[in-house]
Amino acid sequence: MLAPRHAGRPIALRALLGTLPVLIALVAGACNKVPLTAPTDSAVTLFAAQTVVALNGTVEITANVTEPGGVPVQNGTQVNFTTTLGSLEPAEARTNGGKATVRLSAGTASGIARVRAFSGGAQAEAVEIRVGAAAASQLTLSALPSAVGANGGTVDLLAVATGENNQRLPGVPVTFATTAGSLRDATVITDGNGEARTLLTTTREATVTATVGTVQATTTVRVTTRPIITLTGPSTAVGEGETTTFTVNVQPQTNGDAVRDVVIDFGDGERRSLGALTGSRTVQKVYARKGTYQVTVSVLDTGGETTTATTTVTVEERVINVTLTASPSTAGVNTVVQFTATASGTNIVTYNWNLGDGDTRVTTGPTTSKVYGSAGRRRVSVEVVNAVGQRGIATIEVLIQ
Repeated sequence: MLAPRHAGRPIALRALLGTLPVLIALVAGACNKVPLTAPTDSAVTLFAAQTVVALNGTVEITANVTEPGGVPVQNGTQVNFTTTLGSLEPAEARTNGGKATVRLSAGTASGIARVRAFSGGAQAEAVEIRVGAAAASQLTLSALPSAVGANGGTVDLLAVATGENNQRLPGVPVTFATTAGSLRDATVITDGNGEARTLLTTTREATVTATVGTVQATTTVRVTTRPIITLTGPSTAVGEGETTTFTVNVQPQTNGDAVRDVVIDFGDGERRSLGALTGSRTVQKVYARKGTYQVTVSVLDTGGETTTATTTVTVEERVINVTLTASPSTAGVNTVVQFTATASGTNIVTYNWNLGDGDTRVTTGPTTSKVYGSAGRRRVSVEVVNAVGQRGIATIEVLIQ
């Protein structure tokens, strides 16, 4: 028996209708996966939390996306970011209140990171982030001291890197080079204050160059002859309380730096500045206690170099010998008698007199006089005291008649 002519069509139609819900779901799912982007004629503007970043540093980058009329785009609008240096995390972000934020990791290479952002047909102008050495706009270089002596020496080199608004730059590589001598470190990363330090050791004049990015700075370390110093003290021992004289002579050299200050240390704790002394000067000193003292003269020049000279002085404990005379030694009543004390040593500060009739007095000079109003013998004494408290006594007798 033959089958009906169109018997297969209802079956095929039912099969097609059965798959329609599945097709609709697949199409809808595909539509949901298409990212939401900014509408036509929208604007994208980029902002950076800072435009300078150290090596291995990070900085936030924000894209502000607005529709025509300045209205923020719909939340969840996708913004894509690119950079010419470092890396972005994430590379795409979705807006909230019209803003999408990512973070730039600078990495280990100096340069300029040009970050761009786009959404749909809208694209922002690139924002430039200067990384490491590329951020430097100025570099200063100094040496302390600025010179070494005739036999050479070592100086401290300090480079300071700054960027926009004189901001100091941390984490920036500074390269040092010199025409003479040797450097402790040829490349130094600036610290938190934007400072890079190294040492130069040289026996010859050296020109040092520091480089950061495209910026350079130079300084010259000279070789100078230090001043000639002589220090002369007493050739024999001195006594406690006596005045001791030292002679200091400073002679700067023609290729040396000027004298900034001269200081003499007497070895007993006393130091005295003589200022920017050139030539010869005598200095006096009183030692209060016996002993052997090392005396040192230090000359500091304007290049930061210090030159010294030394000598020694011996101080002895000595007895003050005193003699006392009266003129006249025999005098009449109501006659003036002149007393004179002669003491060994120096720096006698007081003379304590007892004139034998109850009259006592203190003088700073070695003489005094007396008029006695009655006859008799008078025992007169004088005690001599020097600057450090040492004492000596002398006594005589006068006859008043």
